[in-house]
Amino acid sequence: MKTQLDAEKKRPSNTNDALIADTCLQNGFLLITNDQALTKVATVNGCAVRDLRTKP
Repeated sequence: MKTQLDAEKKRPSNTNDALIADTCLQNGFLLITNDQALTKVATVNGCAVRDLRTKP
């Protein structure tokens, strides 16, 4: 996922974001974020995501 995040927007936090998203994916957890790139990449990879930028 880090490579995908870097393709969206290269940031120092991408390593941590990718690890968090992968942990959520592997354990069936809901990923809660306000990061547009992370929402896109995690969703594409099958992770359940709640984007705080949108209304529920």
